[in-house]
Amino acid sequence: MRTVSHVTRQRRKREQVQRRNPLPLLGWLLATLTSLLFTFSIFGFAWIVSFLLRDLPPPEKIEQLLDSQNGSLKFPTRFFDREGKTVLASLEHPAIERLWLKQPDSPGALPALDLDSPLARALIATFEPDFNQTAGFDLRDFITPNLNTIAQRLAYDLLLWDEPASLRKTMRAKILGEQLNQRYGKLQTLLWFLNSARFGPLIYGAETSARLYFNKSAAELNILEAAALISILESPTIHPFNAPEVVRKRTGDILVRILKSGWIKAEEITLANLENLEFSSPSIDLNLKQPTYVELTLEQLAEHYPREVIERGGWEIITTIDNELQHNLECTLEIQMSRLTGDERAFAIPTTECQAALLLPGIPSTTQTSVDPLQAQAIILDPTTSQVLAIASVAQNKDQKLSAQYHHLEKHTPGTILTPLVYLAAFSRGIQPATLQWDIPPDSEDTLANLDGKFHGPIRARIALANDYFAPTLALFNQIGTETILNFVHQLGINTELPESSSAFNLTPQQFFFSSKVSLLEIAQAYQVLANQGVLSGWVQGRFSSQESPQVEPILVQKVSERNGQTSLDWNNHPNLLQRKPVISPELAYLLTNVLSDEAARWQAFGHPNPFEIGRPSAAKLGRALNSNQFWAVGYTPQRLIVVWLGNEQSQGISLKPSAVMNAWHALMQYSSRGLAATDWTVPSKLVRLNVCDPSGMLPDEDCPSIVNEIFIAGFEPRQTDHLFQTYLINKQTGRLATIFTPLELVKEQRFLTIPPEALAWAMAEGIPLPPKEYDRIQAQLHFSDNIQINSPQMFSYVRGVVEISGTAAGEDFQYYRLQVGEGLYPRQWIQIGTDTPTPVTAGKLGVWDTQGLNGLYTLQLQVVDKENRVETALLQLIVDNTPPALNILFPQNEGTYSMKEYPSMTFQIQGSDDLGIQRMEVFLDGKKLQILTQPPYALPWRTNPGSHRIKVVIYDLAGNRSQAEAFFTITR
Repeated sequence: MRTVSHVTRQRRKREQVQRRNPLPLLGWLLATLTSLLFTFSIFGFAWIVSFLLRDLPPPEKIEQLLDSQNGSLKFPTRFFDREGKTVLASLEHPAIERLWLKQPDSPGALPALDLDSPLARALIATFEPDFNQTAGFDLRDFITPNLNTIAQRLAYDLLLWDEPASLRKTMRAKILGEQLNQRYGKLQTLLWFLNSARFGPLIYGAETSARLYFNKSAAELNILEAAALISILESPTIHPFNAPEVVRKRTGDILVRILKSGWIKAEEITLANLENLEFSSPSIDLNLKQPTYVELTLEQLAEHYPREVIERGGWEIITTIDNELQHNLECTLEIQMSRLTGDERAFAIPTTECQAALLLPGIPSTTQTSVDPLQAQAIILDPTTSQVLAIASVAQNKDQKLSAQYHHLEKHTPGTILTPLVYLAAFSRGIQPATLQWDIPPDSEDTLANLDGKFHGPIRARIALANDYFAPTLALFNQIGTETILNFVHQLGINTELPESSSAFNLTPQQFFFSSKVSLLEIAQAYQVLANQGVLSGWVQGRFSSQESPQVEPILVQKVSERNGQTSLDWNNHPNLLQRKPVISPELAYLLTNVLSDEAARWQAFGHPNPFEIGRPSAAKLGRALNSNQFWAVGYTPQRLIVVWLGNEQSQGISLKPSAVMNAWHALMQYSSRGLAATDWTVPSKLVRLNVCDPSGMLPDEDCPSIVNEIFIAGFEPRQTDHLFQTYLINKQTGRLATIFTPLELVKEQRFLTIPPEALAWAMAEGIPLPPKEYDRIQAQLHFSDNIQINSPQMFSYVRGVVEISGTAAGEDFQYYRLQVGEGLYPRQWIQIGTDTPTPVTAGKLGVWDTQGLNGLYTLQLQVVDKENRVETALLQLIVDNTPPALNILFPQNEGTYSMKEYPSMTFQIQGSDDLGIQRMEVFLDGKKLQILTQPPYALPWRTNPGSHRIKVVIYDLAGNRSQAEAFFTITR
């Protein structure tokens, strides 16, 4: 009988045996791992299949594209006007219509092609040598990265065109290729491939290309001609009409490959002599030039539709173009260029053909300003949406000047068309339209002369910009700094093409204006921001529009649809395609628009009336280069923006006048604005108006020669009175400053212009009178001995506060002396200082004069009275100044925050003034003295660095009064 202890011992023995033999455990683990691997393999295979088949187009879609009767690719892509009613252009070759091939047993009148034809064999030998052997799904072919069959290429190009190139796309093309072969057969797939393949510029289909290049059907080509067609298929940009010898050489290479493939017999090759390969003569230039709006539309679509996909056909694109405006834009440019080159026919254009040209200001028919062909570019834009309503780039034909050809939208020298953006940067840093500028000869000889050939001295910034005076712009450019201006320009959508070896660090103003290049679209985009009161609108380049500063351009596309009407892309409802954001404040935009729309301000240079005046509120700017072979004209209303460039940069024999481009702008703006209400821009709330002295821009005083009403950003209006004009008392005989000793009948008041040192040469050349520096030499005869003298202060000294008077008051019969002061050169009354002093003084302290509360010219009088009450007198004139100078830090603003990207450098802008004169300004940054400024403009450039900063400025006047101001600001990365 087994006991419990015995059973326990037996169990322990079995467990020990199992621990010594691990095979059962390993078997269990192996089975588990195998099961897991199998499960993961199943899921992995399912994921791969799902990954490859997800959203895979059905093979039947190929019929919608290539059906011989209604396939969409049989019809060229068409571009419609903004209403979607008028066809503006069609992407088809003008020399021949699109023709297709069909199978021999298919109904219809199309040419038939079978597998025995030379073209079919040449195609198979080149792209699918194993054409007869490949049947069914081949795993080895599937895992290779190459497209190995014609059907795969067809699926890759037509059914998967919208997928980025990748191994997944290649594998999906192989799946679809097999489905196409199984469903439609290899011959039909081959014919579809030939019908959709590209054989040159806008030449699609083997039948089309065969008739164009060989004047015969594709089914009639011999092996030599078929090989030539295949060589063109491999490189469509190389064709018989632009490189016939290259095509012959490539044809020989194709023949060798065909022979090696076994799809052609040796005797056929022997008969194929390359010298016998002849091409038909081109009936039209294959270097086709599309209208400018077509090329730009294709560029905007290129990020979503490869160009070849659009050119292949089947699309309907609704553009933003206004058909009527487009026609009138093109014909107006053609007529204006023809008139300028002396083509008499341009003056006899029927009015019904080009109504906008009727608005061209008259040019005498005998006027010829150019013997060389001209080029012109122009754009009409809706600034609120940035949609292009019309755009053209045309160039004259040498032989027929009245005929203009479509021309590439080249970049051009900007010249002064960029000066408003320099002023915009200045306005953002405290300069205002009323701020004083000096139009004087700059240091550089290589500069741009004013339109009237003169310099105008002190003027407001408004006058300088409106009349295109270039010297003040140079001064502002150097004051603000190249980096800051370039960043500002880029922010508005202009990517200037800088000259070689130039950068933001060493770019000079002359290089910026006269050596860089800008495009018509960039200029339009920048001025669109101004017309739209600081809001940038447009098309965002790049699919990844979340980048920090994507390039924005005017819009040319509204909708892209397939031929069956199905919308493929709606530009207006795609948030990633359009951008609308403020890039400058409404106040800054309005300031600049207010200047550019000031008709009276530009009369100095352009006269009145001039082509920039159109009878409604409009802003306009002329752009000039160093010579007269090109001009820009830009102008806008709240509803329309027009940019025109006209000239020929390659010709030095052209001498145009500004009116050449201004007249074209005038006609286009008048025509495009018809039917639109005349509206003005809304005035932002943070702007104020103030009467100021012209041209100083300061508050008017009694010496101000002219008062004008100006506009300011609140907080930047002037706080000091005018100091540009000052009235002096002079001796009209000697021309020197009058003193108290000058006889009253010789004293006269005369107002002088205060000339800074940098303008002295200009003032002397212009004969502008300068205020005298020397005082009248007429000596006083009012004291008779050395017993009465004032030694301190000196004659015409600047004094303030408590003034100690020292000198001598003595004599043999001395009784007492007294001190008196009177206001002005000839006081009407005297005020005694202290009391009569009975104690004589020799070279000592005479008294103390408290000048607190007094300002201006005063006369100090010392009288000595002897015991017989005879009086001796000494006189002294002093300038009392107890008013501290005014000081304001315009830029940076207190508590302002600025990024280093936008401000790699900044210019501290300081405004200071004093009734009598400023001695110096001391500028401190973060407790360290940066510089002492003694002459206006009070500006100091500084290369930024991140962190919190404090700028402090201390100003001293000639009397020693001081004021200080400080501002705290932050620079971020």
